[in-house]
This record gives sequence, structure tokens and C-alpha cells, in this order.
Amino acid sequence: MLKWISALFLLTSTSLVLAQEKNIELTDDWLDQELNSADFKTIDHLTDEAEIARQKRYRVLKLIPPKVNPWSPKPFQARLRAGAVITRVEDDQDFILRKPIYVVAREQIEGGSRSFLYGKDNKVKYIVDTRMLVSVEEDLKLSPQIDATIVYEKPDLTNSEERIFPIEATFQLSGETIDGTYFAQAFRGSQTRASGERYEARAYYNNDWPLQIGANINAGRGTWEDELLGSVSWVNVFIGPTIRWKFYQGEENSSSIHLSGQKSLYFESRKDPDRHSFSAINYQMDIDYSMNTSFGTWVINGSYRLSSLSVSDTTEYLEPDPSLKEMSSLSLGIGYRMDFEL
Repeated sequence: MLKWISALFLLTSTSLVLAQEKNIELTDDWLDQELNSADFKTIDHLTDEAEIARQKRYRVLKLIPPKVNPWSPKPFQARLRAGAVITRVEDDQDFILRKPIYVVAREQIEGGSRSFLYGKDNKVKYIVDTRMLVSVEEDLKLSPQIDATIVYEKPDLTNSEERIFPIEATFQLSGETIDGTYFAQAFRGSQTRASGERYEARAYYNNDWPLQIGANINAGRGTWEDELLGSVSWVNVFIGPTIRWKFYQGEENSSSIHLSGQKSLYFESRKDPDRHSFSAINYQMDIDYSMNTSFGTWVINGSYRLSSLSVSDTTEYLEPDPSLKEMSSLSLGIGYRMDFEL
């Protein structure tokens, strides 16, 4: 009986020891899982906040770059107040100003309480309290730059004003091929061609308008020759207004169209021994091309002219056809252009 009791006690003790070891093993596994799943970021965050708080307790000093020439302030123009006491440098004698004056000053040191005053020879003459100086540098920038050494006379009541009137002028020589049917019919001839030459001057008011207005004056001479009747020569002078449209403008060249109407000042023909006078009106269109060169501006011109004629005086009988009153011509010329002002 005693043996059975001893065996039962031994079995019970062994079971308790095994159960205790099992509980210890489970506890170790649970701790390992908790440590593995722990969030250590919170601890790191607390460390960063502590570092920031520590840095806030200290001020970070920044180096200020040194000034350029700190002991050489620049001279400036200023108004010296009335009542200022100025000290002459050469003998330390003091003077009191009764009224304000304008001076050229310079601080002894930048931001200093004393300033130098310059004389007319740009040398230091006096010393004054800086607080008595009022800088006028910014005010002078608003003033016109007038030379104080120039004396401007008072203008007369009857003064004049100079106005600029820009003019562009072209002087041109042209050769003409003329339809001589009018002269052939008037002088009872058969030749219908004539030739001539024309000297022409055009002037325009030079502006930026699309159309420029000007004047045209020209003088010409021509010859009509017939195998049976001989030759008829004439001289004429015309004047009239003209307009120009510059349809192309380059850096060194340009092209223009001109339209003009002209009235004859003088038109006379000669067929020895007779003389004949005419009255005529011209309608003319020109196209020119101008080139800027080292020798000035040269112009090449082509023109078409339609003339309406009527006999005003003659020493012989002429037979102009009443239905034929016009004479046309084509010309090609070269000219020189120049600009000036009136």
C-alpha cells in the first residue's frame, strides 16, 4: 500500500514540473512577438523633437560681409541749415550761418556725427555737425540739367521760331520717244515719230505719310523730221503738282509711283521761218527705282506722258485735225536724289 502511495506522489510531482516548464516556454514566445511588433519610430520622433528644442535655445550667428571702403564716404550735395556752426579747418575758427546755403559735403566716417564741407577748389574747408545737413541728391535728379555758367537772355516779344521743313528733291535727265502724229497732221507731213529730251525736277515734303505731295517742274525740247517738209523743233516748260506712293522700301533701295498734272508755261515750235505757240496740259505717270550708294542716291525712272495741245498763235496756216488733240510719249531717265531742310 505504501508503495502505491509513493508512486502516485512521484507521478503528480513530475506532471507539475512539466506544466511549469510549458508555461515558461509560452511566456517567452509571447514576449518575442511583442518586441518584434513594437514601433520604435515614436522613440526616434521624440529624439528629433528634443534636438529641435535644444537648437531653439541657441541663436545661430551669421557673418556680415565687410563694407567696401567703409572709411571713404562719397561727397554729396546738401542744404546747410541756418544757424549751423561751421569750423574752419585751417585755424579752427567758428562761424554761424544766418541763412541756409547749398554745399558739397562728405561725412568724416560713414554715419558719423561730423562732416566736411568743400570749397570751390574741391578741397575741404570747414567741418560741421552732420545733423545740420539735408541731402538734396534725390531732388536734383528731378531738375533739368542746365549749365549754371550760361546766361540766358530774356526773349523779345517779337521772337521767331525756327521750324524744320524736310524736302526730298530729285533732278533727272530723260530721253523721249514721241508719237508725232499731231505734228504730221498739222504740218501736212507723213512722219509719225519724233524724239526729244527732258530735264525734270521733283520735290516732295518728306514725311511718313502713305502719300507724299510735291511739285514737278520740267523743261523739254524735241524734233520732228519729215523727208519732204524738213524738221520742226520745239521747246516747252511745264509745272504742276505731283503725288507719290512709295510701294517698296528696303534698307538700301526703294520704288515709287508718281502721278502729276502739268500746265505749260511756254511751248513754242519753229519751222523756219515760221513760229508756232501752243497751250498744253500734261498727264504724267512715273515709276522709279532708287539706290543708295557711296556716291549718294541715284534714281532710274520710266514715265508715260499724255499731252493735250491746242494752237494759240502761229505765223503760218496749220491744219490740225479737230478730233486729234493729244500727243503721247515714253521716256527713260536717270536722276540724283538729295535731302535738305528749309
